[in-house]
Amino acid sequence: MGEKNPYYVDTILKLDDYINLLSENPYGVESGKYSMNSEIATVWSIYSEAQQFVSSGAYMEAIYRYRYILSQYPNFVAARFNKGASYRFLGMFTEALSNFQMAANYNPKDPYIFAEIGRTYSLIAETTETSISIEEYHHLRTEEITAYMKILHITRDNQFIIRWRAMQNLGHTYRQIKKYDKSIEWHEKALRLAQKHKDNKQTVLTISSTNEPHTWNVLFMEIYFGLALVYKEKKEIHTSESYFRKAIILAKEEKSRTNLLDQREAELWFKYGIFCCDTKRFDSAIKYLTQCINRFPNNVFFKGMLQNAIDYKKRQKDL
Repeated sequence: MGEKNPYYVDTILKLDDYINLLSENPYGVESGKYSMNSEIATVWSIYSEAQQFVSSGAYMEAIYRYRYILSQYPNFVAARFNKGASYRFLGMFTEALSNFQMAANYNPKDPYIFAEIGRTYSLIAETTETSISIEEYHHLRTEEITAYMKILHITRDNQFIIRWRAMQNLGHTYRQIKKYDKSIEWHEKALRLAQKHKDNKQTVLTISSTNEPHTWNVLFMEIYFGLALVYKEKKEIHTSESYFRKAIILAKEEKSRTNLLDQREAELWFKYGIFCCDTKRFDSAIKYLTQCINRFPNNVFFKGMLQNAIDYKKRQKDL
Protein backbone atom coordinates (compact mmCIF):
# COMPACT_ATOMS: atom_id res chain seq x y z
CA MET A 1 0.00 0.00 0.00
CA GLY A 2 1.19 3.51 -0.75
CA GLU A 3 1.44 6.13 1.95
CA LYS A 4 -1.55 8.42 2.45
CA ASN A 5 -0.96 11.77 0.75
CA PRO A 6 -0.67 14.29 3.61
CA TYR A 7 -1.32 17.15 1.20
CA TYR A 8 -4.82 16.07 0.17
CA VAL A 9 -7.51 18.66 0.94
CA ASP A 10 -11.06 19.17 -0.26
CA THR A 11 -11.55 22.81 0.60
CA ILE A 12 -10.73 25.94 -1.36
CA LEU A 13 -7.37 27.17 -0.13
CA LYS A 14 -6.02 30.63 0.36
CA LEU A 15 -2.93 31.16 -1.75
CA ASP A 16 -0.57 31.28 1.26
CA ASP A 17 -1.94 27.96 2.55
CA TYR A 18 -1.56 26.39 -0.87
CA ILE A 19 2.02 27.59 -1.24
CA ASN A 20 2.83 26.28 2.24
CA LEU A 21 1.53 22.84 1.30
CA LEU A 22 3.52 22.83 -1.91
CA SER A 23 6.56 24.01 0.01
CA GLU A 24 6.48 20.89 2.15
CA ASN A 25 6.84 18.77 -0.97
CA PRO A 26 9.70 19.78 -3.32
CA TYR A 27 8.33 17.53 -6.06
CA GLY A 28 5.07 19.47 -6.31
CA VAL A 29 1.52 18.28 -5.82
CA GLU A 30 -1.07 17.28 -8.36
CA SER A 31 -3.32 20.23 -9.05
CA GLY A 32 -6.34 17.95 -9.36
CA LYS A 33 -6.29 17.32 -5.62
CA TYR A 34 -7.11 20.98 -4.92
CA SER A 35 -9.90 23.44 -5.63
CA MET A 36 -8.13 26.52 -6.99
CA ASN A 37 -9.06 30.15 -7.04
CA SER A 38 -7.76 32.28 -9.93
CA GLU A 39 -4.61 33.44 -8.15
CA ILE A 40 -3.61 29.88 -7.25
CA ALA A 41 -4.37 28.73 -10.79
CA THR A 42 -2.06 31.38 -12.23
CA VAL A 43 0.84 30.32 -9.99
CA TRP A 44 0.21 26.69 -10.77
CA SER A 45 0.12 27.42 -14.51
CA ILE A 46 3.52 29.15 -14.42
CA TYR A 47 4.96 26.39 -12.26
CA SER A 48 3.64 23.68 -14.59
CA GLU A 49 5.05 25.51 -17.59
CA ALA A 50 8.45 25.61 -15.90
CA GLN A 51 8.26 21.88 -15.24
CA GLN A 52 7.56 21.26 -18.93
CA PHE A 53 10.63 23.28 -19.88
CA VAL A 54 12.71 21.16 -17.48
CA SER A 55 11.38 18.01 -19.12
CA SER A 56 12.41 19.29 -22.55
CA GLY A 57 15.86 20.41 -21.38
CA ALA A 58 15.15 24.14 -21.69
CA TYR A 59 16.52 24.84 -18.23
CA MET A 60 17.01 28.60 -18.50
CA GLU A 61 13.40 29.03 -19.63
CA ALA A 62 12.37 27.05 -16.55
CA ILE A 63 14.64 29.15 -14.32
CA TYR A 64 13.04 32.40 -15.55
CA ARG A 65 9.64 31.07 -14.48
CA TYR A 66 10.82 29.75 -11.13
CA ARG A 67 12.50 33.10 -10.54
CA TYR A 68 9.25 34.95 -11.19
CA ILE A 69 7.29 32.69 -8.85
CA LEU A 70 9.90 33.08 -6.10
CA SER A 71 9.91 36.85 -6.45
CA GLN A 72 6.27 36.71 -5.38
CA TYR A 73 6.34 33.69 -3.07
CA PRO A 74 9.87 33.07 -1.75
CA ASN A 75 8.69 30.22 0.51
CA PHE A 76 7.57 28.10 -2.47
CA VAL A 77 10.09 25.32 -1.86
CA ALA A 78 9.07 23.24 -4.86
CA ALA A 79 10.02 26.11 -7.18
CA ARG A 80 13.22 26.77 -5.22
CA PHE A 81 14.20 23.09 -5.34
CA ASN A 82 13.56 22.73 -9.06
CA LYS A 83 15.32 26.01 -9.80
CA GLY A 84 18.36 24.54 -8.05
CA ALA A 85 18.07 21.32 -10.04
CA SER A 86 17.86 23.31 -13.29
CA TYR A 87 21.06 25.17 -12.43
CA ARG A 88 22.73 21.84 -11.64
CA PHE A 89 21.73 20.46 -15.04
CA LEU A 90 23.39 23.51 -16.60
CA GLY A 91 26.60 22.88 -14.63
CA MET A 92 26.05 26.08 -12.60
CA PHE A 93 26.77 24.37 -9.31
CA THR A 94 27.25 27.44 -7.11
CA GLU A 95 23.83 28.77 -8.11
CA ALA A 96 22.32 25.32 -7.63
CA LEU A 97 23.78 25.00 -4.15
CA SER A 98 22.48 28.41 -3.12
CA ASN A 99 18.93 27.43 -4.11
CA PHE A 100 19.08 24.05 -2.40
CA GLN A 101 20.35 25.67 0.80
CA MET A 102 17.51 28.21 0.74
CA ALA A 103 15.05 25.36 0.17
CA ALA A 104 16.51 23.60 3.22
CA ASN A 105 16.03 26.76 5.30
CA TYR A 106 12.32 26.69 4.48
CA ASN A 107 11.95 22.92 4.83
CA PRO A 108 14.74 21.58 7.08
CA LYS A 109 13.25 18.11 7.44
CA ASP A 110 13.20 17.02 3.81
CA PRO A 111 16.02 14.49 3.23
CA TYR A 112 15.86 14.84 -0.55
CA ILE A 113 16.89 18.48 -0.33
CA PHE A 114 19.94 17.50 1.71
CA ALA A 115 20.71 14.72 -0.78
CA GLU A 116 20.90 17.40 -3.49
CA ILE A 117 23.05 19.62 -1.27
CA GLY A 118 25.49 16.73 -0.77
CA ARG A 119 25.44 15.85 -4.44
CA THR A 120 26.14 19.45 -5.44
CA TYR A 121 29.06 19.80 -3.02
CA SER A 122 30.42 16.60 -4.57
CA LEU A 123 30.13 18.03 -8.07
CA ILE A 124 31.84 21.26 -7.04
CA ALA A 125 34.67 19.26 -5.45
CA GLU A 126 35.09 17.07 -8.53
CA THR A 127 35.13 19.94 -11.00
CA THR A 128 37.41 22.26 -9.02
CA GLU A 129 39.82 19.80 -7.40
CA THR A 130 42.78 20.75 -9.58
CA SER A 131 42.29 24.49 -9.16
CA ILE A 132 41.71 24.83 -5.40
CA SER A 133 43.82 24.18 -2.33
CA ILE A 134 43.75 20.93 -0.39
CA GLU A 135 42.08 22.78 2.49
CA GLU A 136 39.32 24.11 0.21
CA TYR A 137 38.81 20.65 -1.29
CA HIS A 138 38.50 19.06 2.15
CA HIS A 139 36.07 21.78 3.20
CA LEU A 140 33.80 20.92 0.27
CA ARG A 141 33.96 17.23 1.12
CA THR A 142 33.25 17.97 4.79
CA GLU A 143 30.15 19.96 3.83
CA GLU A 144 29.09 17.05 1.62
CA ILE A 145 29.48 14.65 4.56
CA THR A 146 27.47 17.02 6.79
CA ALA A 147 24.57 16.93 4.30
CA TYR A 148 24.52 13.11 4.21
CA MET A 149 24.71 12.91 8.01
CA LYS A 150 21.75 15.29 8.19
CA ILE A 151 19.74 12.82 6.11
CA LEU A 152 20.43 10.06 8.61
CA HIS A 153 19.45 12.38 11.46
CA ILE A 154 16.04 13.37 10.04
CA THR A 155 14.93 10.04 8.54
CA ARG A 156 13.57 6.86 10.06
CA ASP A 157 14.54 3.26 9.44
CA ASN A 158 11.53 2.65 7.17
CA GLN A 159 12.87 5.31 4.75
CA PHE A 160 15.22 2.67 3.47
CA ILE A 161 16.52 3.87 0.10
CA ILE A 162 17.33 7.45 1.09
CA ARG A 163 19.16 6.22 4.22
CA TRP A 164 20.98 3.50 2.28
CA ARG A 165 22.06 6.00 -0.37
CA ALA A 166 23.32 8.42 2.28
CA MET A 167 25.45 5.65 3.82
CA GLN A 168 26.83 4.69 0.43
CA ASN A 169 27.62 8.31 -0.35
CA LEU A 170 29.40 8.68 2.98
CA GLY A 171 31.51 5.67 2.02
CA HIS A 172 32.38 7.20 -1.35
CA THR A 173 33.12 10.64 0.10
CA TYR A 174 35.41 9.37 2.85
CA ARG A 175 37.28 7.41 0.18
CA GLN A 176 37.77 10.64 -1.79
CA ILE A 177 39.54 12.23 1.19
CA LYS A 178 41.50 9.03 1.88
CA LYS A 179 39.82 8.20 5.18
CA TYR A 180 39.59 4.57 4.19
CA ASP A 181 38.54 3.06 7.51
CA LYS A 182 35.60 5.48 7.74
CA SER A 183 34.74 4.67 4.14
CA ILE A 184 34.65 0.95 4.87
CA GLU A 185 32.61 1.58 8.01
CA TRP A 186 29.86 3.35 6.07
CA HIS A 187 29.77 0.86 3.20
CA GLU A 188 29.46 -1.94 5.76
CA LYS A 189 26.64 -0.06 7.51
CA ALA A 190 24.90 0.19 4.14
CA LEU A 191 25.44 -3.56 3.70
CA ARG A 192 23.92 -4.38 7.10
CA LEU A 193 20.96 -2.07 6.49
CA ALA A 194 20.31 -3.66 3.09
CA GLN A 195 20.55 -7.17 4.49
CA LYS A 196 18.13 -6.28 7.29
CA HIS A 197 15.52 -4.94 4.88
CA LYS A 198 15.96 -7.80 2.46
CA ASP A 199 15.58 -10.39 5.23
CA ASN A 200 12.36 -8.95 6.64
CA LYS A 201 10.75 -9.30 3.18
CA GLN A 202 8.68 -6.12 3.69
CA THR A 203 10.83 -3.74 1.69
CA VAL A 204 9.93 -3.78 -1.98
CA LEU A 205 12.32 -2.23 -4.49
CA THR A 206 10.69 -0.79 -7.59
CA ILE A 207 12.13 0.86 -10.68
CA SER A 208 12.47 4.52 -9.82
CA SER A 209 12.81 7.71 -11.80
CA THR A 210 15.57 8.73 -9.38
CA ASN A 211 17.85 6.05 -10.84
CA GLU A 212 18.06 4.18 -7.54
CA PRO A 213 18.55 0.40 -7.47
CA HIS A 214 15.51 -1.46 -8.73
CA THR A 215 16.49 -4.96 -7.53
CA TRP A 216 18.40 -6.38 -4.59
CA ASN A 217 21.11 -7.63 -6.97
CA VAL A 218 21.81 -4.10 -8.17
CA LEU A 219 21.75 -2.72 -4.65
CA PHE A 220 24.22 -5.26 -3.24
CA MET A 221 26.35 -4.94 -6.37
CA GLU A 222 26.78 -1.22 -5.64
CA ILE A 223 27.85 -1.93 -2.05
CA TYR A 224 30.43 -4.53 -3.08
CA PHE A 225 31.67 -2.21 -5.82
CA GLY A 226 32.17 0.57 -3.28
CA LEU A 227 34.11 -1.74 -0.97
CA ALA A 228 36.24 -2.98 -3.87
CA LEU A 229 37.29 0.58 -4.69
CA VAL A 230 38.23 1.38 -1.09
CA TYR A 231 40.33 -1.74 -0.64
CA LYS A 232 41.97 -1.08 -4.01
CA GLU A 233 43.10 2.34 -2.80
CA LYS A 234 44.27 0.78 0.48
CA LYS A 235 46.45 -1.53 -1.66
CA GLU A 236 44.70 -4.58 -0.18
CA ILE A 237 44.53 -6.25 -3.57
CA HIS A 238 43.12 -9.65 -2.61
CA THR A 239 40.27 -8.15 -0.59
CA SER A 240 39.53 -5.71 -3.39
CA GLU A 241 39.49 -8.55 -5.90
CA SER A 242 37.02 -10.54 -3.80
CA TYR A 243 34.57 -7.62 -3.66
CA PHE A 244 34.95 -6.93 -7.38
CA ARG A 245 34.12 -10.59 -8.02
CA LYS A 246 31.02 -10.45 -5.82
CA ALA A 247 29.83 -7.34 -7.65
CA ILE A 248 30.49 -8.87 -11.08
CA ILE A 249 28.59 -12.06 -10.24
CA LEU A 250 25.52 -10.03 -9.22
CA ALA A 251 25.83 -7.81 -12.29
CA LYS A 252 25.90 -10.83 -14.59
CA GLU A 253 22.91 -12.40 -12.84
CA GLU A 254 20.97 -9.17 -13.19
CA LYS A 255 21.87 -8.76 -16.84
CA SER A 256 20.79 -12.29 -17.68
CA ARG A 257 17.38 -11.76 -16.05
CA THR A 258 16.38 -8.24 -16.90
CA ASN A 259 18.68 -6.92 -19.64
CA LEU A 260 19.04 -3.77 -17.51
CA LEU A 261 22.07 -2.31 -15.74
CA ASP A 262 23.89 -0.87 -18.77
CA GLN A 263 25.26 2.25 -17.08
CA ARG A 264 26.08 0.64 -13.73
CA GLU A 265 27.50 -2.44 -15.39
CA ALA A 266 29.75 -0.37 -17.66
CA GLU A 267 31.11 1.56 -14.69
CA LEU A 268 31.84 -1.72 -12.89
CA TRP A 269 33.54 -3.24 -15.95
CA PHE A 270 35.54 -0.04 -16.42
CA LYS A 271 36.83 0.12 -12.83
CA TYR A 272 37.60 -3.58 -12.82
CA GLY A 273 39.41 -3.23 -16.14
CA ILE A 274 41.62 -0.53 -14.63
CA PHE A 275 42.14 -2.74 -11.57
CA CYS A 276 43.31 -5.55 -13.86
CA CYS A 277 45.69 -3.13 -15.61
CA ASP A 278 47.12 -2.08 -12.25
CA THR A 279 47.69 -5.74 -11.33
CA LYS A 280 49.21 -6.44 -14.78
CA ARG A 281 46.46 -8.80 -15.95
CA PHE A 282 46.16 -7.17 -19.32
CA ASP A 283 44.06 -9.86 -21.02
CA SER A 284 41.38 -9.47 -18.36
CA ALA A 285 41.66 -5.70 -18.58
CA ILE A 286 41.12 -5.82 -22.34
CA LYS A 287 38.16 -8.16 -21.89
CA TYR A 288 36.28 -5.91 -19.46
CA LEU A 289 37.19 -2.63 -21.13
CA THR A 290 35.97 -4.08 -24.44
CA GLN A 291 32.63 -4.80 -22.77
CA CYS A 292 32.48 -1.11 -21.82
CA ILE A 293 32.97 -0.17 -25.46
CA ASN A 294 30.25 -2.63 -26.47
CA ARG A 295 27.85 -0.82 -24.12
CA PHE A 296 28.94 2.71 -25.06
CA PRO A 297 30.74 2.55 -28.43
CA ASN A 298 31.18 6.33 -28.70
CA ASN A 299 32.78 6.86 -25.30
CA VAL A 300 36.22 8.32 -26.03
CA PHE A 301 37.45 7.79 -22.47
CA PHE A 302 36.63 4.07 -22.54
CA LYS A 303 38.39 3.76 -25.90
CA GLY A 304 41.47 5.49 -24.52
CA MET A 305 41.73 3.17 -21.52
CA LEU A 306 41.27 0.12 -23.75
CA GLN A 307 44.09 1.31 -26.00
CA ASN A 308 46.27 1.83 -22.92
CA ALA A 309 45.64 -1.79 -21.85
CA ILE A 310 46.54 -3.04 -25.33
CA ASP A 311 49.73 -0.95 -25.31
CA TYR A 312 50.70 -2.19 -21.82
CA LYS A 313 50.21 -5.78 -22.94
CA LYS A 314 52.41 -5.20 -26.00
CA ARG A 315 55.17 -3.64 -23.89
CA GLN A 316 55.02 -6.57 -21.47
CA LYS A 317 55.54 -8.99 -24.37
CA ASP A 318 58.44 -6.93 -25.66
CA LEU A 319 60.32 -7.14 -22.36
